[in-house]
Amino acid sequence: MNALGSGAMKLMVGKVVSIGIAFAAAPLIGRLFAPERYGVVSLLESLVMWLAAFSCLGYAHAVPLATSTGEIKQLARLCMLLTGLLMLPVLAVTLFSGGFLARVLKEPVLQRFIWYLPLLFLLASLLQICQYVLAKQGKYGVLSLMNFSTSGAAKILQAVFGLAFGGTALCLLWASIAGNTLAVFVAASALVAVLAGRRRGESLPAMAEVARRHRQFPRFQLWSSVLNTTSLTLPVMLMGSFFGTEVVGYYGMGNRMITLPLTVLGASVAQVFYPEAAEEWNRTGSIAASINSTIHLLSVTCIFPIVCVALLGPVLFRVLLGNDWEEAGVYAQILSPWILVVLVSSPTSSVFLIRERSDLSLIYTLVQAITRPAALLVGAAFASPRIGIMSFSCVGFIILAHKLNVTIKLGLAHRRTAASMMLRETCYSCLALLPSAIAFWAGSGPVVVIALLAMGSVAHAFALYRREPAIRLNVQNLLRRLRPWVPRPEP
Repeated sequence: MNALGSGAMKLMVGKVVSIGIAFAAAPLIGRLFAPERYGVVSLLESLVMWLAAFSCLGYAHAVPLATSTGEIKQLARLCMLLTGLLMLPVLAVTLFSGGFLARVLKEPVLQRFIWYLPLLFLLASLLQICQYVLAKQGKYGVLSLMNFSTSGAAKILQAVFGLAFGGTALCLLWASIAGNTLAVFVAASALVAVLAGRRRGESLPAMAEVARRHRQFPRFQLWSSVLNTTSLTLPVMLMGSFFGTEVVGYYGMGNRMITLPLTVLGASVAQVFYPEAAEEWNRTGSIAASINSTIHLLSVTCIFPIVCVALLGPVLFRVLLGNDWEEAGVYAQILSPWILVVLVSSPTSSVFLIRERSDLSLIYTLVQAITRPAALLVGAAFASPRIGIMSFSCVGFIILAHKLNVTIKLGLAHRRTAASMMLRETCYSCLALLPSAIAFWAGSGPVVVIALLAMGSVAHAFALYRREPAIRLNVQNLLRRLRPWVPRPEP
């Protein structure tokens, strides 16, 4: 399992740099752009996410299962061809449905942004193809640069555009487009190398054979992705319709900040877990080692920041983004239990594909697609966004916890071991953050809360260093590189 950890660490470099930039730019961006501006862009991004779920008809997910370079090439070409064909219905939606969508979502200004849909769909599809192909080839350094472009570079451009042109929603959209375009150019050379070498008359028959061999993906995985994306994007659209773009902005910012651990490490682990787990299953007939390593890695690195937001969300958002964003911190608190389960269940969900149980995954996704929007209707009935988001979080937590339980069982791993790892790290995190949480709930000022949070973070990091031999070894190796006179650590 060294390959999983090594690949994840390479991908994590770009994520960590991006998150550092995001935190550094957050005080400026939060004060340049009002919640309503974020709400408009969040609505558009939700629509793009839903359309992008149809990209490649799910065949991009088959790339990690390819057994030869030729099969990777044919899958990549098939995905490119399908992306071009799917641009036609996207153009139709853009031409004929802009006004309808704006009226349904009760946001007239959205009609001006609908014209960006074809470009955003194309970029999302190309990024998905590049990510799976590069991950299969083990080019995690290029993937790390892509991750930085889509996140870190976009944050820098948000600040630059906001200062130059004002805090408009269009500036946020331009920054996102520029970051995604840069990521596509970063991966272009590697993707061209994969597509090169085609022989005359070979491509279409080979693509047809590959499409037939992996037909489970358009039959099951595609609709699972569509339903899963629907369950994530439809609530955002319903929030805009029920409560307005300001609430959508609060939800978008709160969800984005609470998912930072998932963005930093979870997505990186997911990109590495799929091919490594597939190889382990083909070699040993079990995925237990991959599952246990993944859950342990995510638990020791990501549970602490999620618990931190769960206990101190409002004061963190007020200090970092300004007083206008304190409500987003409340939303982040409500969403944290759900995100904690997403953190582990999302990277390991490819177990359903490896075990050829896409039908079972589709059932879970269908249940989520029905229950999540229904949970928001509860909030609409009480005219309370907080109640709606609380119902949404509870429903997501229950469903994904059960799905994770089945995932571990399919991988032939021990569920008690996984649960003990997550529970142990949650308890350690709560213990380290207890003083700052007591100060916050007692009404102490932000300075006191942040000071206690800093001390708790240092204590948790020191305890983690003492408890985890792998972390201790990596830190000692890093110190030895920086200071050659430090003795070589014992393995």
